[in-house]
Amino acid sequence: AVVSTQSGHYGRGDDVLAVDYTRAADKVIAPSATKEELKVDLTALFTKREPPFSPEECQEYSEQWNEELEKLNCFVMEGNNRYVPLPVEEQGHFYTENCYIVLCTYLVFITDFTD
Repeated sequence: AVVSTQSGHYGRGDDVLAVDYTRAADKVIAPSATKEELKVDLTALFTKREPPFSPEECQEYSEQWNEELEKLNCFVMEGNNRYVPLPVEEQGHFYTENCYIVLCTYLVFITDFTD
């Protein structure tokens, strides 16, 4: 079996990982790997989540980010697996099964010119 970057009605994607389901997991792991090397730190999965922003905080951040927004480009995937610019009148309207990319370009103010 092969895991692809895209599947379903978007067509064949790039093969990124060959998977052999006939082999047992212990045979796939490098024989030289120790138990310490195989351990995974899962503490981030169990840490307390940050509380969500209040509507006032959302509005404040939105205004701040919009002040620094230089350009906004929106794209939608067409049937031939290409992204094309989304017409301005359709921006902000999202439809089921469409795939969108929103590219935001922000101004960056440099105050320290010593580097």
